Amino acid sequence: MVVRQKNPVGTVTLIIFAVLNITGLFSDKITAFLGIDSYSFYFLLYIVCFLIPIVFLALYNRKSIKITGYLKLKNFKLRYLPVCISASVAATFFSMLINAGISALFKIESSGKLPSAIGELEFGGILSVAVAIVVLPAILEELYFRGAYCSQYSEFPRIEVILAAAISFTVLHGSLQNLVSPFICSIVYSLLVYLSGSVWAAIIAHAVNNMLAVTAAYYADIIAKSELKWIIFVTLLLIFFISLYFTLRFFEKHYLKSKKKRKGVSLKEAKRSRNRATPFTKSFFLLIALFILKTVLELTGLWA
Repeated sequence: MVVRQKNPVGTVTLIIFAVLNITGLFSDKITAFLGIDSYSFYFLLYIVCFLIPIVFLALYNRKSIKITGYLKLKNFKLRYLPVCISASVAATFFSMLINAGISALFKIESSGKLPSAIGELEFGGILSVAVAIVVLPAILEELYFRGAYCSQYSEFPRIEVILAAAISFTVLHGSLQNLVSPFICSIVYSLLVYLSGSVWAAIIAHAVNNMLAVTAAYYADIIAKSELKWIIFVTLLLIFFISLYFTLRFFEKHYLKSKKKRKGVSLKEAKRSRNRATPFTKSFFLLIALFILKTVLELTGLWA
């Protein structure tokens, strides 16, 4: 009889999903009640939804693994910096193309609130936006998903953990318009962590992705009206292919090295892995079901 160990990360992820969506529905009322702007609200929301769960899970597992090891807070080696940037650029540009295709297919229009909101801010305000939208999400989300989440299944087959983390990451970020992008980016971030051994690789890549996304949102209308838009498009496409080529070559090189060092998994190790808690739990599938329900309600106009 296989006895699986208790693992709270699925339930914690489900709670995060619920809190993010419920607070999202009432964000205007919450910001008005607290007397804060939307970026301060997002700052507090991330602290509650990610920092508290990270601390809880780290303390929950403190007897079996050190917090620094659990969150993969290993020293980051600078030789991985170029591939972190190139991988993020390639994933971001590819995701933008996919999102544009989905938006055109389902006739979904961008709200355009982000560009106008940032354009009205002074330098100090822009700095706070950078922290709230670019830096903080990159740090806390990666500490949770690439750190805590993946560490909970450290003895499970790696590909299954990456897939489960990617799906959960997508559900927490996703909408019909932005469904493929977080999935692709999550897989890239996980590969970077396994490649470098440090969560800082994913944090850097995620921050680059956020910065590019905010920049694209801000300049989208300006570029669309520019006479040089096709030149800009071709230039960005060229940057994408160069980044993709460099990233794939780097991953291939690392894969060949790891393949030489790889050893066969013994039957005892395989059995121990099967006895570990699987990432595909009831909470995981309930999370997916709730996301599908939310998407259906959005399409029917019942979810504001």
